[in-house]
Amino acid sequence: GGQIAAHAGFQYVFLSTSSLLFIACIWVYFHNKNEEVSEKRHLEVS
Repeated sequence: GGQIAAHAGFQYVFLSTSSLLFIACIWVYFHNKNEEVSEKRHLEVS
């Protein structure tokens, strides 16, 4: 049963890693969008 456990462990690591990458991509995307919006506001103010 060691092989099955190793396979399940690999799947778990793969899923958690891709989930983290996915979340990081979304966070960076929204973070950059927010910065663009605030930069536009600064330009309008000045």
